[in-house]
This record gives sequence, structure tokens and C-alpha cells, in this order.
Amino acid sequence: MKFVVYFFFSKIIFFSIFFQKCIKKNLLYTNEFGFGDYVLYCCDIRRKLNHKTKIFCFSELQNEIASFFFEKKHIINSFILLPRFLNESHLGYHFLIKKDFFKPTIFTKLVGKNIRLIGSDACNLSKNPIQFMKKKVNSAKISSAVIEILKKPTLCLYIKNFSKYSNNNNNINFQVRQTRNLNKIKRLLHFLSTKKINVIILGKNKDHFIQLLPNSIKKGKFKNIFLLKDLSNDYSINDQAYVALNSIGYIGSGSGANVFFGLCNKITIVIDFVFSSSDKYRTKNLIFLYKMIYDKKNKVLEKFKWSDSYNKKKHRIIETEFLDIKKTLINKILKAY
Repeated sequence: MKFVVYFFFSKIIFFSIFFQKCIKKNLLYTNEFGFGDYVLYCCDIRRKLNHKTKIFCFSELQNEIASFFFEKKHIINSFILLPRFLNESHLGYHFLIKKDFFKPTIFTKLVGKNIRLIGSDACNLSKNPIQFMKKKVNSAKISSAVIEILKKPTLCLYIKNFSKYSNNNNNINFQVRQTRNLNKIKRLLHFLSTKKINVIILGKNKDHFIQLLPNSIKKGKFKNIFLLKDLSNDYSINDQAYVALNSIGYIGSGSGANVFFGLCNKITIVIDFVFSSSDKYRTKNLIFLYKMIYDKKNKVLEKFKWSDSYNKKKHRIIETEFLDIKKTLINKILKAY
């Protein structure tokens, strides 16, 4: 049944693209399907849309993101949008990207001599994105509870964790950007509960970290720690952008959740990150605390590399320590508060 559902939507998408080509519309769409990737893609193409060139959306989430950035006249949707409970990445990588008819437009940015990166790798490289974001946020409808919390200096946190996928999680190459040890995050939250700032935890009910939060946090025992899902109406793109723009910064996993913070030039501390050769081209506001990998046989410790694959029998993951997280957070963000 799962195959049939995604196959159906892929055919609707192909027909939608074909129809628009028949009426001479130039469609821009990407071959990267994550939330953050699509936000960055919208930023990349915002000056390229006109009466003939439109951004193409095939899911409800893509349409919401595009509607934050563009007027309706610049957006063309698939005849039937993929619902939110289905997965854009599964559809894209298994049913769209391998087909000749699916021809995404890929934009790159020059980041050094003869070095170009795609938009998602080159995020945070725009010279002045904050003015663009301010304009969009100021014209958007924001949840009143979100506005109230942000009246006080507010730090944002998001953690990728897949503990409930116990079978897959035994593979150390599975979801490599996740934080497996949540005890240090609980310690971090207790530390933050003593500070004179607010903390907003990003994430929806489906996120494992949200499900695994202690009841003391879920039930509001700590008066300065809040969940965005409880503050925001429908966890809207408008609210997510507003929170990023008006926060004092972000700490947590490298994910789509931190993309708006980069676009708003906020200090972003990424923990348990995986090394990539493109990291050195990012701005100073983006601080990486890398996950390490230990070679048991050769007794060698090095950064966990995005491009490599590891064997659990031969390697062991060493995640960022709590004290390193705390020290970096104090030095880079909290010392001003």
C-alpha cells in the first residue's frame, strides 16, 4: 500500500510538470527534499521568479514554506499536494529523482577560488539575509503566545534523536547527526532553568526527543522552558521564522530546525555535528562541536566524517561532552545575559 500511495503522487507530480511545460511555464524545483533544504532553496531563487518562471511545490509543507517567501502569483502547485503525514524525502529519493522527466534546477554559490557549493552546503553565506527575513516576518501573522515569550531574551534548542528506532539505531551510520546520549541534554536544560532567560524547545510531537522529555519539562515545572509546539498555532513557518529572528541564538543538532537562525545571522552552536569539507566556508556565527569516532584497533580518535562509513565492531562514537557544550554556550551566547 505504501508503494502504491507514493507511486500515485509521483505520477500526479510528473503530470503537473508536463502540463505546465505545455503552457510554456518555466518551473524551478530542487532535488533536495528536507525542510531546511527547501527553505534555503527559496532563498536562492527569490530574485529569479517572474511572470514566466515559478517555483513548483509538490507537498503541503513545500507550499507553506514557499508562501512565506513569495506571493501566490509566483507559486505553482502540483494538482494534488502530498499531505503532511507523508514524507517528501521518501517520495523524492525513491520515486522522483531517478526519473529522466524530473529535471530540478540546482543553484550553486562561489565560496572560494574555483570552489562552488550547492545552496544547502553554502547556507549562512548570504551577505545580508537578515533584512529580507525582517521584511517577511514583519508582514506575517505570529501566534500571540510566541510574541509574549520572545519579549524576554530567549535561547532556542532542538535535538535530533531516534532512540525509538532501536533496530536501525544499532547501526552507527544511521542518522549520523543525531544525539544518542540524552542525559547531557537533560543536564543542559536543568542548567538553563537557572538562567534569567527563556528557552524554547523546537520540535513536534513526532520527534523522539519531544516524546522522551521528562514530564517535569512537559508539564511546565521550569517556568522559563517552553515547547514551541505548545506556543505556536499549527507550528507555522511564520512562528518558526519569528522565533529565529528574535532569539539570542540556537543550540542543538544540525538540522532543518536551525536554518532560519543562520539566515537571521544568529549565533548557532551545533552539537554532535558530522565533519564535511564545506564546513570551513560557513560564517563565524556557526559553531561546530563535532562528534568523534574512535578506531578501537589503532587507538585513533578523529572527527566523524560525513563521507565515511564505520563499523560498530571496529569503531565507537564519542559524542560532545556536556561540559564542552556548557562552556561554549556560556562563552558564545550566555555571557551577555
